[in-house]
Amino acid sequence: MDLRLSQTDYKRILVEALSKLLREDASETAERALRRALREAGPGIGNIERKTIARWLFGTSSLRARISFVLDSLSGPIDARDTVIAFVTVYVLMEQDKYFTDPLLAKEWLAYAADTIPDTLTAIQRACANPTTATIPWPPIHDPIQHVAICYSYPTWLASLMVQSCSNPEEDNSQVQAAAFKLANAFNHPGPPTFRGNLAKCISRENLIESLRTVNIHCIPSRFSNAGVHVPGDVKPEIRNNPFNKDGSFDVQDEGSQLISIATGARAGMRVVDLCCGRGGKALHLLDMMKTTPSALGDGSDGGILVCHDVDAATLRQAKQRLDKFLPHDIQVITVFSSHPEPQASLSLTGGRGGDVSFPSATASTEPNPHSTSPIQIDDASINNIPIDIQQVLAAMGGHMADVVLVDAPCSSLGTLRRGPNVRWEMAPESLRIFPQLQKAILASATRLVQLSGALVYATCTFNKAECGDVQAWFDQTYGHAFKPAPLVDVLGEAVMRGLVGDVKDSSNPSNATSMSVSLLWAFPVVTFGLGCWQVQRLQWKVNLIEDAKSRLNAPAVPIADFIAEGGLRAPSAETQFKKVRLLGNFVPGLDMYVGPRTRGAAGELDSGGGLGGGRPIGYFVYSPFDALIGDTRYRVLVNRGWIPKDGKTVEAQSARKIDGQVEIEAVIRAGEDPSSFPENDPRVNQWYSIDVDGMAKWTNSDPILVDMISNSETNKELLARPLAPLARNGRSIALKNDHLAYAVTWFGMCGISAVLIRNIARGGAGVGGRGFGAVGSSRSKWF
Repeated sequence: MDLRLSQTDYKRILVEALSKLLREDASETAERALRRALREAGPGIGNIERKTIARWLFGTSSLRARISFVLDSLSGPIDARDTVIAFVTVYVLMEQDKYFTDPLLAKEWLAYAADTIPDTLTAIQRACANPTTATIPWPPIHDPIQHVAICYSYPTWLASLMVQSCSNPEEDNSQVQAAAFKLANAFNHPGPPTFRGNLAKCISRENLIESLRTVNIHCIPSRFSNAGVHVPGDVKPEIRNNPFNKDGSFDVQDEGSQLISIATGARAGMRVVDLCCGRGGKALHLLDMMKTTPSALGDGSDGGILVCHDVDAATLRQAKQRLDKFLPHDIQVITVFSSHPEPQASLSLTGGRGGDVSFPSATASTEPNPHSTSPIQIDDASINNIPIDIQQVLAAMGGHMADVVLVDAPCSSLGTLRRGPNVRWEMAPESLRIFPQLQKAILASATRLVQLSGALVYATCTFNKAECGDVQAWFDQTYGHAFKPAPLVDVLGEAVMRGLVGDVKDSSNPSNATSMSVSLLWAFPVVTFGLGCWQVQRLQWKVNLIEDAKSRLNAPAVPIADFIAEGGLRAPSAETQFKKVRLLGNFVPGLDMYVGPRTRGAAGELDSGGGLGGGRPIGYFVYSPFDALIGDTRYRVLVNRGWIPKDGKTVEAQSARKIDGQVEIEAVIRAGEDPSSFPENDPRVNQWYSIDVDGMAKWTNSDPILVDMISNSETNKELLARPLAPLARNGRSIALKNDHLAYAVTWFGMCGISAVLIRNIARGGAGVGGRGFGAVGSSRSKWF
C-alpha cells in the first residue's frame, strides 16, 4: 500500500497537539486542538496524515484514563514529551483491533517510538502483549465504578452515573456490574453511519438501498426502524455531494432518533407539534410519516398540520430551510419562535442537540428574531419562566389542540457519547443539574397543548435517571389525573407494524370478519398441540443423553493420547464429552483465567456452568492451561481446576494454589457454552463471563480442548487437598437441565384452554370490537 506521506512531520504535530490537550489545567477540547494543529501544519500535510492525526488524537484522548493506568503500572518515571509518545504507542498496541485499522501506519509509529523511547517501548510491548492482572493491576470488577473509570476510560463521576443507571432492585450486584460494563464498552465503539429514507420521495427502504448502491454506498436495513439503513464497516461515505441526499431521498439520522418519531404514531390528518424542534431532524421524519401514512380519520383524507416550535432562532431557521425542500405538499408546516420583538438577554446552556440552547425571556412571534442574544446565568427562577407561548402555538393550529405533542427535550446528551467519545472529558458534572428543572418546565407547558385522547411523547438522549425516570415520576405525580402512561413497547410496536404492512381496514361484512378471525384463532391450539408433542420427543432424547453421559463417567479413565488425530488433539464431540481421561504434564503459571461470577452448583455436579441463583455462594471457576506430555510432544489444553469463592482471587490465594512440577490429573472432557446469555468477554483485561473455548485457547496459545478436574479421583486427591485449592466437580453424577416434561404440560394445557375459549367465541358470535386503544373517557389518554 502506497501511503504517499508528505514531507510534513505529522507525528510531531500529533505529539504537540496531544500534549496541550492532556494537560490537567487545559480547557482545550479535542475538536479545537485538532483544528489548531491542522491549521498550524499548513497546506503541506496530506489527507492521510490529517486522518491519522484526527484518529489518534481522538482515540488517545478519549481513552486517556485506561492508557494512563497502563503507563503508571510501568516501572520508572517518563519524561513529559515521552509520555505523549508513550500514550499513542499504548493506543496503537492495545486498541488497534477495535479502533485502528491501518497496520502500515502502526508499524511506522512503532519505529518512531523505538527511536525516541526505546526502553519505555520495551516495557509497553511487554505489558500490552499480555494485559492481564499479572502485568497490570486492573481494578477488580467488584468495584464497578473504578473498573468502568479505568478499564473503559471515563471520569469517575460519569462512571458512577453509569453504574447508578444500571441499578435495579430486582437484580443482584453481579448483574448490575455486567450491565454497566456493557454500557461503558458500547460507548467506546463508534456507531455505523445511519440514514433515514424519506419514503414520500424514495418510495421504500429497498429502493433507497438500490439507489445508494449506484453511487458505491452499500447499506443494510436497520433492525427496528422501517425507514432506516446502516452503512456497515469502518466506512464514512460522502454525504454533502450525494445526489440522493440533495434531492431529499434520505437524511442522516440515528436509528434511536428515528424511533422517537415513530413512537408518536403521527399520520395524515393529525395536528402534530414538535415543541423542541431544533434543526428539524425529527420534524422531517414526522412530515414524512404524515405524508405516507393513511389518515387517522379512516376516511381517506390527507393533510394535517405540523407545528415546529423552538426558542433558538438560528436552529429554527435551519429547520425551516430543510422542511422547505419538501414543498409543495398538502400538510401545513408552521414554524413558531418564542421571542421578543426587541433584542433581549437570553438563557444559554450546552447540551440537548449538541449546541447552545437559548431561552430568550420574552413573548412570542411566528418569525425568528434575527438579533443575536448574549448569554446570562441560569437559575431556578429563570427556568420556571421559559417563554413558550402556548397561545401562539394554538393559533398556528387554528385554535385547536394537538393530537400529538413531541417533547424531545434538551438534555445532557450522554446517550450520544459513542458519536463524540472525547466529550466525556469535556463535561462537568455540575452541568447536568439544570436539565431536570428545564425538562419539567417544558413538559408543564406541553400539557396545555394536548387534546382529549391525544398523546404526549417525552424523549431524551441520556441514561441519567434524574432526566428520565425521575422526570417521569414527577409527571405521574403532578399530572396523573389527566394523563395515563402508555407502555412504549405497545405504541412503538404498533407504529412499526403499521409502517411495514400498512393500515388494516375493517371488513364491510362484520360476520365474515368474525368468521375469518375465528378461523385464524384455531391455529393457536393446533400449534401448541404440535409443540407439546415435540417436547415429549425432546424429553425422551434428554433422558437417553443423561444415561449415556452417566455411563461414560463410570467408565475407567483413558490416556489423553487416545484422542490424538492427524494434526493434533481431536476436538471434543457429542461422543467424547464426559469421557474421563488421564493427563501427565505441568500447569502453566501466570495464565489463570477466572470465569464468573458463578455459583458453586448443587453438590458440585457436572452441569452447564453454575449460573447465579438459589442463594448459593458466588465465586469463579479457575481455568488454567496445562502442558500435557504425550510421547515426546507437549499439547497445551485448558483445565477447569474448580470453583473458588469471590475473595479467592487475591495474590496470596493465587500463590497458594500454584502447582509446580510435573503432575498427573484425571479429568472429564467438556464442551464450551453459548455466550449469548452472558456479557461479552474482554480478553484484554482477562475478564471472562462465559466459557469461550476458542477465545480462551487463543489467549493462552492452547489447543481448543477443555477438561474438568473431578473430585472423586485418587489421582487428584493430593492436589485437591492443598490449602485454598479450588473445589473440583463431582464426577459421579451429572445435572443436565431437563424441563421438557413441564414444557409439554404447559403446551398441552394452553392448547386445551385456548380451544375452549375459541369454541365459546364461535358459538356466541363475539367479534373483536370495543373501544379503541387509548380511550379513557374525559382524560387525556397517553404519555410516554
